Amino acid sequence: MIYSLHRLGVPSAIDDIFDGLAQKKIFPRSIIALAQEMKGLRNILIQ
Repeated sequence: MIYSLHRLGVPSAIDDIFDGLAQKKIFPRSIIALAQEMKGLRNILIQ
């Protein structure tokens, strides 16, 4: 939702979302890094 509100385009992958939010400085890099780590943990927990 945040991504589309800022009209960052259509991401081709989840990492594109993180990159777009970081480039536009919508979230600090530390928050982006934490979200990326959480994404990895989620993948492990699901499998």
